[in-house]
Amino acid sequence: MAKKKRGGFGRFLGALTGTPYERLLKQVEKLTTEHASDDKKLGRALSKLVDVVGTAYEDEEIDEDEHDLVIEAIEESDPKGRSFPKFAEEDSF
Repeated sequence: MAKKKRGGFGRFLGALTGTPYERLLKQVEKLTTEHASDDKKLGRALSKLVDVVGTAYEDEEIDEDEHDLVIEAIEESDPKGRSFPKFAEEDSF
């Protein structure tokens, strides 16, 4: 007997939400538009998001390259122009 394909609705929702990497990038964009008028709130929210990105890497939801790309997106959006640690910087000589 053929095995029934599972996860129709789950696959649909998964396609909408995307990968953890895509969700983090969407979060950066969302925070940037939500707090465009208040640099202080944007800075705090992006700083918290850096911690979330680190946790996502530690939980192996994203790899080193994705981590660095999200961190770069955060740095570009940061009103203070801060830089945050990336893995690519550790490997360079």
